[in-house]
Amino acid sequence: MFRRLLLALAVVACSLPAHPAFAQTVEEIVARNLEARGGIDKIKSIQTIKQVARLNSQGMDVGMTMYGKRPNMTRKELMMGQQRILYVFDGKTAWVLNPLTGSNAPSVISGPELEGIRQEADFDSPFVDYKAKGYTIALVGTEDAAGRKMYHLRLTSKSGAVQECYLDAETALEARTVSPSPMGSLEEEFSDYRDVQGLKMPFNVRTLQNGRRVAEISIERIELNGTVDDDLFRKPAK
Repeated sequence: MFRRLLLALAVVACSLPAHPAFAQTVEEIVARNLEARGGIDKIKSIQTIKQVARLNSQGMDVGMTMYGKRPNMTRKELMMGQQRILYVFDGKTAWVLNPLTGSNAPSVISGPELEGIRQEADFDSPFVDYKAKGYTIALVGTEDAAGRKMYHLRLTSKSGAVQECYLDAETALEARTVSPSPMGSLEEEFSDYRDVQGLKMPFNVRTLQNGRRVAEISIERIELNGTVDDDLFRKPAK
């Protein structure tokens, strides 16, 4: 009788739909991620973003403000005492202005660092319309990390740049990304997801270089669809 009960339970279990948290195809996983973030329509409705944060890096704690504007413009401002450091990408050219180096002239960024900035500037993340953007995504498998099951996806851009992305199998949200950099493996860990006008966004981002924590960003405030002037992204003439 006990054996019959086990058999009956097995038949019932097989007839139930698979739990969506453990979908096994790339398309299903990407669709779950976009839905978990708020849905594709909501994601695409965002035109600008402003984030006010604190950056803790190598013993320093500084104020930081980040701007983004469609289609792929970004600006980061760091306040070091009375000095303001800028990292800006206008969609084509990336530049940095750092008066602590003794120069008040912007310096153009090129090479592998520029490619990394270009990927980071993708306003919607690579998962949105990834085929149209020239990305290919492969499901490497599922892995356990800190007691959580992760989907391991490998993203390859049309330029050949590779990024390993780990999604929490339960929430479908990004937990970690790993990318090559000129100084070795660069990891970003995302946590403390909160609702911002219907979108799920991480309020804590940790950066690790070759496994060692080098920076942590704690978001204080996020503003969506506010006024962000294009002039913020233009490189000064001098």
